[in-house]
Amino acid sequence: MNPSKDYVQIILATRKLNKHKRSSSQSLRDHDRILKRLQSNSIMPDYVCAYLEKTLKKHVTLASLLSIARPIVNDLNLKMDRLAKRNRDALLCWFAENWDYIYPYISMNDYRYDNCLQNGDSDTIQEKELRTEEVSLSHSFNPLDVTSLLNVH
Repeated sequence: MNPSKDYVQIILATRKLNKHKRSSSQSLRDHDRILKRLQSNSIMPDYVCAYLEKTLKKHVTLASLLSIARPIVNDLNLKMDRLAKRNRDALLCWFAENWDYIYPYISMNDYRYDNCLQNGDSDTIQEKELRTEEVSLSHSFNPLDVTSLLNVH
């Protein structure tokens, strides 16, 4: 067997799939479409995910992927389907299907995606706010002054 096919099989075997019970016909249909899409794209969604995580140096969530995809959709006039807007795996498949257009665009505009992710990712904003509050408190806080003790808490 070809060594590259072995690697593909290993990657596909380790792919995590959501296995919870689907009760509605729409969710069953969506799940089947996502599975077919993942199979048709082979390992490309995994490659796209790894590339984006390495570039952004963090795990990519649906929200962060959408914040990257929105300017691409607008600038390159690409269509994003309903499933891609609602499901991370389907969105990774959308990236994989359009990778020939998206990759050069992302590599040219890296600075934009850092800003998009910071604006769209509430965890990083909250962490930054906490750090700035800690810095400002450490400089203006006097533990011996009763008024600062009453007002700062």
